[in-house]
Amino acid sequence: NAIIEEILIDPDFEMRISHTNDNYDGKTFPISDDVKVFKNDDTAEFSSIYAGDKATITFTYGVITAVEAYSTTKTVEGTIKQIIISATPSIVVNSKSGEDTYPVASGATVIVNGEAGTLYDFRIGDSVKITLESQTVTKISSTTAQSASGKVEGTITAVNAAYGFIKVSYKNDDEYVVEETIYCKDNTTTVMTSDGVTKKIKDLAEGQVVTVHGTSSNGAFSAKIIIISAA
Repeated sequence: NAIIEEILIDPDFEMRISHTNDNYDGKTFPISDDVKVFKNDDTAEFSSIYAGDKATITFTYGVITAVEAYSTTKTVEGTIKQIIISATPSIVVNSKSGEDTYPVASGATVIVNGEAGTLYDFRIGDSVKITLESQTVTKISSTTAQSASGKVEGTITAVNAAYGFIKVSYKNDDEYVVEETIYCKDNTTTVMTSDGVTKKIKDLAEGQVVTVHGTSSNGAFSAKIIIISAA
């Protein structure tokens, strides 16, 4: 009668569970390299075990040596609020039930506008239909919102390279000062100086004057090219 809360792969192969017994509830246990796995009354690979599964777990000297898990399947429809790319990626979805975060299975099927895709193809605000096995995403189908090209010219007021965004201040058509958040990543955004020297996002700094070319979708501006015109 355990519930699998989380499976950790870095730095160690471990599982965190919840249980009515305080000796196990909320605790994390190492998983044997030759763990035996059963899923929905059939032999399975460990990759088919997901967060939210109900399970019977066998321990040998404190190490998990067998897992017999059961899951249920359901679908959720909503819009993407956030995508967290990591060794164990997750997706934040706004739906009728509110805002929820779901881990994404390593082998999850991703369909974007009817074609095979990746998590990198999604944008904030995209309509999405996800298939959940227990509480883990095994399939994502989305309709990517149409994006429009645009340009922002102004002064950088904040840089967060770790989370992939900068803030740029400029005057709008009504001469009001506006501060806009611009999303950028080293693998999708080209950063350079006005004389053509290539830079990284981490080289951007407050006070620099920049021209940003990119696309706007559902109020989110994503940079394609950032040109540093003045320090």
